[in-house]
Amino acid sequence: MRLPALVLSLALLAAPAAAAPVLMISIDGLRPADVTDAPARGLKVPHLRAIMRDGAYASGVRNMLPTVTYPNHTTLITGAAPAVHGIENNVVFDPLQKNQGGWYWYARQIQVGTLWDAVHKTGGKVASISWPVSVGTPSIDYDIPEYWRTFQPEDSTCSSRSRRPGWSTSCRAPPVSTKAASWAKTRRTTAPAPPSPPS
Repeated sequence: MRLPALVLSLALLAAPAAAAPVLMISIDGLRPADVTDAPARGLKVPHLRAIMRDGAYASGVRNMLPTVTYPNHTTLITGAAPAVHGIENNVVFDPLQKNQGGWYWYARQIQVGTLWDAVHKTGGKVASISWPVSVGTPSIDYDIPEYWRTFQPEDSTCSSRSRRPGWSTSCRAPPVSTKAASWAKTRRTTAPAPPSPPS
């Protein structure tokens, strides 16, 4: 099951001395008016209000279809529609459940250039915290990707590609007890087969 991601953020730090750092924050599912009209709504969000006051902000975005997190966040960093950038849902189409509900975590699944790529090509530094579809991109210098897994062979791709010099991170799920891991493995191998269609 996917852990709720309340705050998805991406920080882009430009290399040229004259350029100011850029901080892009996306709070999945937050209505813009909850920040722009926070005092009138009785909400206390001082840090978001300060960022809004001292920087630039969007009063809203135009959603792409489907209106789910991963396609829309990929559109934010590519400027392309899901049919073009290739992230058409949160989860990968897997009718046989061989990937056990795997999501579009890997940046290699994005089929067009990204904002990270553009910044990185100019020599800028890019940091990302919990941004969808960011695992393994060489264009992010410091990456803590949004990722969780169920001990699949593809997990090693995430672990080896997400690490950067001087930045310790791994996409593997937090350690679980040997008993829990053994139960999960047994459960996968001993689950009853789905019923056969009627003859």
